[in-house]
Amino acid sequence: MAPLRHSLIAKGMIFSPAHGDTAFTVPLFDAFMQRIMPQLRGD
Repeated sequence: MAPLRHSLIAKGMIFSPAHGDTAFTVPLFDAFMQRIMPQLRGD
C-alpha cells in the first residue's frame, strides 16, 4: 500500500494530517468514490 499511498500524495489527491492518518484533499471525494464504486464501501 505504501507505493500507492505515496503516488496519491504526490498527485495531490490525499494528504496525511497526522501520522497514520490519510484524508482526501477534495471535499466529499470519499462520498463520490463510494457512489461510483459501491463494492469498495467496506460495510
